[in-house]
Amino acid sequence: GQEPSLSIVDKELSELYYKKNDFTNAAKAYSEYIAAGNFTNDDLKQYAVTLLFAGDNAKSLEIARKGLAKDPTDPAFCRMVMYNLIDLQQYEEAAIAADNFFKKSKNPEFSYFDYMYLGRLYDAQKKFADAAEAYMKAVEKDPSKKQLYQMASQSYEEAGDIAKSLELYEKFVNDSEGGKNADNLMDLGRKYYRMASNVDSTSSFTKEDMLKKAIATFSEVSVLEPDNYRSFYWI
Repeated sequence: GQEPSLSIVDKELSELYYKKNDFTNAAKAYSEYIAAGNFTNDDLKQYAVTLLFAGDNAKSLEIARKGLAKDPTDPAFCRMVMYNLIDLQQYEEAAIAADNFFKKSKNPEFSYFDYMYLGRLYDAQKKFADAAEAYMKAVEKDPSKKQLYQMASQSYEEAGDIAKSLELYEKFVNDSEGGKNADNLMDLGRKYYRMASNVDSTSSFTKEDMLKKAIATFSEVSVLEPDNYRSFYWI
């Protein structure tokens, strides 16, 4: 094997690359360090995460499963297995991994990222109401991630809850930095139109309210892009 001192150099290199967001080289340096044999469970975790960020899901999954074989309830390895299976679109196995992570791992601390991945899994399984709920939990964990409102809005719409979808999309557009761009406003305007045709006796607003909002939103778009006619077709 390699001299231990050399493998430590690989580890330090990998950490340096990692800090610079150069995940491909970080993963390469880690693989050499791990191959030298002097590694801890924490090193394996770091390696799995680095591979995930480098986009090598299959290898990351392999490393995470190696770790899980040693310690089946370790939340970091459970999390990595779940993330990688979702990225690899292996949803049946991912559902089992999610159950392991959320319900069986030892003292996990859940992050917004965990719930975002769970939302993606539910979306893929067409469990749209569950997906929306997961995205809302994610944004509770990190309110600065306004994109999650957009994801939740999409899932609520798929679940048939147009009113909730609209409410969250408004939040996304109004609260995000740069949220009021032309594309988002076009989507918002279309949602107002859809809402207008879904008004019923229980609604707290009228069809006219929704149509007015739609027209006002498309007018905002026409100001943002005077040379593009897409908004005029809706006004």
